[in-house]
Amino acid sequence: MSNSVLAVEATGIAKSYGTVQALKPTDLRIEPNEYYVLLGPSGGGKTTTLRLIAGLVRPTAGRISIYGQDVTELAPDKRSTSMVFQSYALFPHMTVEENVAYGLTLRRMPRDEIRAEVSRMLDLVGLNGYDNRRPHELSGGQQQRVQLARSLVLHSDILLLDEPLAALDAKLRKDMCLELKNIQKTVGVTFVHVTHNQEEAMTVADRIGLVAGGELVEQGSPEAIYNRPEKRFTADFIGENNIFDGTATGAGLDIGGRVLGLPTPAETGREISLSVRSEDMRLLDGEPKPEGWQALSGTLIDKVYLGLIGSSVVRLESGQDITVRQVGAMSSGEVGASVTVAWPTEAGRIHLS
Repeated sequence: MSNSVLAVEATGIAKSYGTVQALKPTDLRIEPNEYYVLLGPSGGGKTTTLRLIAGLVRPTAGRISIYGQDVTELAPDKRSTSMVFQSYALFPHMTVEENVAYGLTLRRMPRDEIRAEVSRMLDLVGLNGYDNRRPHELSGGQQQRVQLARSLVLHSDILLLDEPLAALDAKLRKDMCLELKNIQKTVGVTFVHVTHNQEEAMTVADRIGLVAGGELVEQGSPEAIYNRPEKRFTADFIGENNIFDGTATGAGLDIGGRVLGLPTPAETGREISLSVRSEDMRLLDGEPKPEGWQALSGTLIDKVYLGLIGSSVVRLESGQDITVRQVGAMSSGEVGASVTVAWPTEAGRIHLS
């Protein structure tokens, strides 16, 4: 983190609706020109956090500053923020040009300046030549670009995006993720983006804040959140981890009569969790367990070919189901066969909470 004024600084913000606490007291700091993603399950508090920054709801407690200015009591139109909603919210009777120009028209900017700004934004989002089309003549992706241009043309300090790609199909969503990332770097504006889609978050984010149960559970770079999750919830939510819960024995984890080796020692007697990514596991087809690996026996109960990836589900003797994902490989065993699941000890990740 730098020592510059923060784009967003929220201290102890909380929001309750009667007896329901939508967001528990939370501290949040977002850097200038950062692409920050609030990721989490539905109902976890991520959209509430975004709406608090926008001023669309008032906090029950706490303060919010944008670039050093306390905006806690300011109305949405008094904050230097623009919002991109999940629903495109375009005016159906207006052309693309008129939709993008709407905010500037309200500001009574000279017409020639409006045209120049609108043209620049349409070029930025790849919609030059679409000026005179109306929303019903556009695809979903094109409508989303119009909404993005309409928000960017206001030159706000922060762009807030609430599930902006939720209505798009998987291929278009992937393309739009790359476009959003490139646009954000081009305009140099802070983006705060809400989504429940992990791939979307990993693609666009400089940092991810995982929000669940009304709390900011953990935050970090996409690489850190994926490969080095601190919290058990993060490991369980991000990607596909296999998690073992048990009691630490120093260098091992007792999972009910069977002790697994830990990558680093843990306090004896403490209840902890060990996560291992599905892609770090292997099915041993008859070969011995490599030195420094852990292994468990089970029964192959399912296998799925996913193109690049082969996915196998193994039911351990304890009754726990384990997923093994191998690039370019499928288990040669038949469903119902006895198999051994193995992984390097150092591939495990310890979680104390």
